[in-house]
Amino acid sequence: MNSNFTLTETVLGKGAYGTVYKGKNNITNEEVAIKALVKSKCDPISLTKEISVLQNCSHENIIKFHGFFESKTHFYLCTELALGGQLFDHIVNRKRYSENDARSIIKQVLATLVYLHSKGIAHLDLKPENLLLKQVPKNYDKENAKFLPCVKVADFGTALIVGKTKLACEGTPGYIAPEVLQRRTYTTEPDIYALGVIAYVMLSGQMPFGGNYQQMVQQQIGNQWAFTKEFDNISKPALEFITSCMQLNHKKRPTAKQLMKHKWFTGAEVNIELTGTQENLREHLAKLKLKAGFQAIKIGIALSVESQINWAEIEPNNTQQTKKKRFLGFRGCMDIK
Repeated sequence: MNSNFTLTETVLGKGAYGTVYKGKNNITNEEVAIKALVKSKCDPISLTKEISVLQNCSHENIIKFHGFFESKTHFYLCTELALGGQLFDHIVNRKRYSENDARSIIKQVLATLVYLHSKGIAHLDLKPENLLLKQVPKNYDKENAKFLPCVKVADFGTALIVGKTKLACEGTPGYIAPEVLQRRTYTTEPDIYALGVIAYVMLSGQMPFGGNYQQMVQQQIGNQWAFTKEFDNISKPALEFITSCMQLNHKKRPTAKQLMKHKWFTGAEVNIELTGTQENLREHLAKLKLKAGFQAIKIGIALSVESQINWAEIEPNNTQQTKKKRFLGFRGCMDIK
């Protein structure tokens, strides 16, 4: 296979294009995650872009790149093993969860964006499924009730390297920014929008948009969202942070660097527990798992002259059908973590 890495039979995740296994870096003796991608199904441009970004990034909140190799049938991407799993799964299992906890986690992601954007890189697919945790100790809630995990941003397959890669209409329903949907010119602004949506969900346990994919996108383009009753006890600075991130006009959104100085982060701690948010989020995650492929759907949209969206009714897991209608609607692309 490859002398630098050992591939085990332990499966960490599966997707339409491959499988992620636990492995070992034989040089550093570290455990790693090895993403095995089927060559016949893999997008080599996306893979090359992800490798390029990871190779050129070194930040505590970005998943670490270990190496790459290939066989006759597969590409193998070796990265840091995030033992803590996905962020939202951790949140619903915490015994204690407050606005201050949410703020501290969001600040980690924001710090990552400051770093990426300073290097001319936009992630363009920020969503809860791409926020992994380095490690969550056993019994942390008994030994350290205020424990907060280290967040690791992953999956740079749709990243934009400003000035070097082309703009594309890709992302995930609910998190993709309006300017991307409308094929406007942008750089790093969509990441700020996605961060605002993530903060909204982290504080309420609900998405700011509802309905099917088409309805969600229409709401995003029309800026049709509001704070629900779940935000009644949330601080005003938090509401202002989300509002500034989710501005429809992307040119008016603050930069990641500017947001680091936002009063939500510089003000006093808000330790009101968000028990209701955890319950809502638990229900939200359960619904996502029932909608096979929702988390992994990449959106590819064709806009007419009148800026109306043409949609293709497809099954997320039907790869062949998805390929045929790729230009008209959603592009099935199961991400594997």
